[in-house]
Amino acid sequence: MVDQGEAIYHLRFRDLDHAVQEVIDDAVRRVIKTVLEADRKPDGGLRQDNVFCYVIAPSA
Repeated sequence: MVDQGEAIYHLRFRDLDHAVQEVIDDAVRRVIKTVLEADRKPDGGLRQDNVFCYVIAPSA
């Protein structure tokens, strides 16, 4: 192994409706809104903080 670590990646949305605009099913929309509401920031936007783990290995 050469290196490993974490890469932080933020998903930003202008607002709640914008975050779920692609979702058609109302039941799924309600669940997503409930989950994303916990990510509401003081400016009214939504941000999900994520951490992606990675590993870098030498080629064989």
